[in-house]
Amino acid sequence: MMAEPTNQGVTCLDEILCWVFCILLFFILSDSYVSLASLFNQSVHEGRIYQLKLFCDKDYPEKPPSVRFHSRINMTCVNHETGVVEPKKFSMLANWQREYTMEDILTQLKKEMAAPHNRKLVQPPEGTYF
Repeated sequence: MMAEPTNQGVTCLDEILCWVFCILLFFILSDSYVSLASLFNQSVHEGRIYQLKLFCDKDYPEKPPSVRFHSRINMTCVNHETGVVEPKKFSMLANWQREYTMEDILTQLKKEMAAPHNRKLVQPPEGTYF
């Protein structure tokens, strides 16, 4: 079943948009990948695949989507029991602007993984889920 585009350029299915993404740390999202690649080579995230859900309700894009990891991950901005990315700890959600895109969120999460405070955190076994 295909979702129909709305007049705002957002696809809706029963007035709710729900996207599931896999982040491949080797996938090139932007030119910034080149500078991030060396950080991931020294990171606990190297070669891992993470699943997460970006949930957009009827107020999107005026309000940010909720972001929740399905794959278990240890990051300072992620609730360790639910996998929810906590807006107060993830500045892009806390300071949401209508112009931000899903790609912006994923790119910022990727940068957050490479940040010194997250890069070396012990991770749950791959293939475990919230």
